[in-house]
Amino acid sequence: MAAWAAWALGSVARAETRARYALDLRSDDPLAGLVLRSVLAGARPAWERR
Repeated sequence: MAAWAAWALGSVARAETRARYALDLRSDDPLAGLVLRSVLAGARPAWERR
């Protein structure tokens, strides 16, 4: 959840770090996996200003 919150607030580096940490603890965490894939793909929240 922390990874998603960081991503949603626009902190890409923090989101990636937290997602990787969550996946280290539990490799089948679907939300952490989604956040990490989104970060690596360069996806941003729809509400973020560009």
